[in-house]
Amino acid sequence: MKKRYVLIAGMLLFAYVLMAQESLIGEWHLQELTMEDLDKQDVISGEQLKEDGTVWIMRFADDGSFYQKSNFNAASRMDEMEGTWKTEPGDKLTIFLLINGQKRPLQFFYGFKDGAMILERYDQLRSYRMVTVFRKKE
Repeated sequence: MKKRYVLIAGMLLFAYVLMAQESLIGEWHLQELTMEDLDKQDVISGEQLKEDGTVWIMRFADDGSFYQKSNFNAASRMDEMEGTWKTEPGDKLTIFLLINGQKRPLQFFYGFKDGAMILERYDQLRSYRMVTVFRKKE
């Protein structure tokens, strides 16, 4: 009987991870950015991002590969990065970016609301939080 419950729990966990991955797959475009630290909160709306020419595109492939393109470092220059991604229970997303031949993990909490993907990232001391809202490319 105990083995049966463990098997059912394992199957439910596997199904949950597959459903999460299915919903992440595709190309996502930044719509809003919120940065918070201990002293203040800055919200940058989609309209402001467009006016500033800010671009951040993330592409999650079903084979676990990842691609992003952004111009956060310099408005006139697009940076492109590749890597891999995986999800874990607890709405955790880890993106492994390939930087100078080494994999660098970036950890996020993720969720979905009204067709948008929301990524949340903290620094290690939890004194800084970044929340991004992305919409899937139609």
